[in-house]
Amino acid sequence: MAFANRAEWWGLFPLFCGAVLVVGYMWLGACWLYWRTVDDLQCRSGRQARALAIVTIMLLAVLVVWTATLDAQYAQRLSNRLIWLPAAMLLTALISFTLSFRSRWHYLPLFAALGIFILAFSLMIAALFPLIVPPNLTLQEAASSLTSQIFMLVGFAVLIPVTLLYNTYGFRVFSGKVRAVGD
Repeated sequence: MAFANRAEWWGLFPLFCGAVLVVGYMWLGACWLYWRTVDDLQCRSGRQARALAIVTIMLLAVLVVWTATLDAQYAQRLSNRLIWLPAAMLLTALISFTLSFRSRWHYLPLFAALGIFILAFSLMIAALFPLIVPPNLTLQEAASSLTSQIFMLVGFAVLIPVTLLYNTYGFRVFSGKVRAVGD
């Protein structure tokens, strides 16, 4: 059995990972508001996005260091030179995020934040692959049977187009900037 203790999710590390994710989603939400609003709300959400970016990056840095202390293999992978390519790209995306608030294209902070999220997850995957938590279980060992995977694939084949259509419709209905009632 992979998980002997059913309450492992209640540990400090999983809760910290969840907190990092919540703060990261708050950051993405502030960037979304910066893109879709004007005037005072846009300025306020821009300030919040910058502050949440700092908090998220600091929490991600703690998460990477903490992950390196969990297992010697993780630390070895994080010290590999190839891992620094996503880290350098992450730094470039951070600079882009900071500079994007000076642009007239208000969607740039959101896209930069999304890029940072993708790069941060890439960095964590590179550190963990092919192992997952716990470190003695590989992705292949944790995978479900082929029939279960096919069942999920069929479900996703239906769900993804429906989700994309729904979101496209929502974007079309709520297109443009949100303005105050009197404007």
